[in-house]
Amino acid sequence: TKLRPQMDQLSTDITIAVAKHDFVKTNYRDVIQSSFMLPIDQVISLHEQQQFKEAFPLFLHLAQKGDSQASYYAGLYLYEASYGIERDEIEALQLFQKSAVGGDVRGRYMYANACLYGSYYSRREGLRYLKKSADKNYADSLYMLSQIYLNGEHGCEIDNDKYEEYLTKASNNGSEKAQRELAILKKDKT
Repeated sequence: TKLRPQMDQLSTDITIAVAKHDFVKTNYRDVIQSSFMLPIDQVISLHEQQQFKEAFPLFLHLAQKGDSQASYYAGLYLYEASYGIERDEIEALQLFQKSAVGGDVRGRYMYANACLYGSYYSRREGLRYLKKSADKNYADSLYMLSQIYLNGEHGCEIDNDKYEEYLTKASNNGSEKAQRELAILKKDKT
């Protein structure tokens, strides 16, 4: 009974968020009531099981409560528009920023990517969060930094030493693109 007002508010919040994004019509009140208070790993599990209709509103709810992982996933749904949700780059950017500030390395990477290559361009902000994510050895961030130094983008000078350093780190952390590129680079040097 104590949860009833919270559930009603949650249902209202999610109904508004879902309506805003023209998400597939479902009775979200039932989804929320049946999975109210799910921890983030269980919501991620729904996502991994491709239960996107159920996962998205839960990610939104957890993001509103300050969960940086949930902010990343909700932002991903809105940025990529590949889960049956209309693209909303502005809201996705806000969610990625919230995730980045909260310390999620993927959120930092996506926020940096959106800042550097999206319609909202902020070189300083993008590079700052890209480097924070790379400092945690996130392979995609390391690879992106290698390319920035290779091409001299976003106010960074071309720096072959930094290019190779970040490329090697990306490769060592599982980036297949970096592994292929590093193999070609080593072959060209011999």
